[in-house]
Amino acid sequence: MVLLIAIFYNIAAILGGALAGWLSQKFGRWWVMIVMALLVLPAIPSWVYSHGAVLLGIGAFLVQLMVQGVWGVLPTYLNELMPMGARAMLTGFVYQVGNVIASPNSALQASWAERLGGNFSMPMSVIAAIVAIIVAVLVFFGKVTKGKNIESDEYGLP
Repeated sequence: MVLLIAIFYNIAAILGGALAGWLSQKFGRWWVMIVMALLVLPAIPSWVYSHGAVLLGIGAFLVQLMVQGVWGVLPTYLNELMPMGARAMLTGFVYQVGNVIASPNSALQASWAERLGGNFSMPMSVIAAIVAIIVAVLVFFGKVTKGKNIESDEYGLP
């Protein structure tokens, strides 16, 4: 059952990236990332608190669909925000700063779960919800890049 759920949510991740990419070309990355980040929120309880494999699988599918939708579009969005002359370096730098900020996450969740008697439900759900909200808020205050020509230096630094 664990294998089937893992296969199921990995398919969702692929579909999420493809769907978000397609939608972001049609409606803009800004909107798609905000909507997908916020749509993670109602899926979290099924993903974290389910006692049966079917609901857990559905929750995992929906969470991965939305999360990979956001993260699949994010590199392109970052490229559109950067000036052409520094695009590769700045986009990579910003992405890696995000990784550094997120790096204590697993240790934080593990120590929190340990204090809860080994129960990861609360740490996973709270941190996933906080990250989804932070991403939606940060993108909301970012620039809308729909229709941006990546070959020009139209926007420059945000």
